[in-house]
Amino acid sequence: MTDQELLDLLHRGLHQVTSRTFPPLSKEDNVQELGVDSLELLELVSWAEEQTGHRVPDAKLFTVATVGDLCGALGTVPDRDAVPDRSTAPALDTVPGQSTAPDRSTAPALDTVPDRVASP
Repeated sequence: MTDQELLDLLHRGLHQVTSRTFPPLSKEDNVQELGVDSLELLELVSWAEEQTGHRVPDAKLFTVATVGDLCGALGTVPDRDAVPDRSTAPALDTVPGQSTAPDRSTAPALDTVPDRVASP
């Protein structure tokens, strides 16, 4: 997607998210000066992610000040499908070759009732 196509997409998205009209966008436009608040920016990013198939990391949202920042975030993040599949990776709290089941050999049986302690 070219820079201009991305700017046009964001222009459509701004109108869709805010129901307001905006002048043609440039990379130098400040998001706040356009009157876009933080919730609208989040909605715009979510909309743009759906349209482009790219994901913007949450931490990157805090650095978006201009339309160019948003274009950069959308244009440089790999597609969701390109993210490695971590479902087959071992859990972080396991040691290879060691059982993950807790050792219950020293735990009291569930069908026993402890002796009552006499009240003073």
